[in-house]
Amino acid sequence: MGQEWNEGGRSREYAMKPNNDIVSIVIPAYRAANYVSEAIRSVQAQDMTGWEMLVVDDGSPDNTATIVASYAASDSRIKLIIS
Repeated sequence: MGQEWNEGGRSREYAMKPNNDIVSIVIPAYRAANYVSEAIRSVQAQDMTGWEMLVVDDGSPDNTATIVASYAASDSRIKLIIS
């Protein structure tokens, strides 16, 4: 059960409906090896679990793709796209 408040400050309970919606997070990444881990961990730390992350690496010369691939291997919500 959840609660919501009306204009008079009184609460009423309501049945929470299951939510199967997900949020898609798109992270463009070029030369992002120094920052991409922090971005991924930040999303993983959120209370909301209904998300997918698409990290788009545009041919970075650093190891951005390798870092993202290691996260993707352990979290199926994370996808690496190399363009």
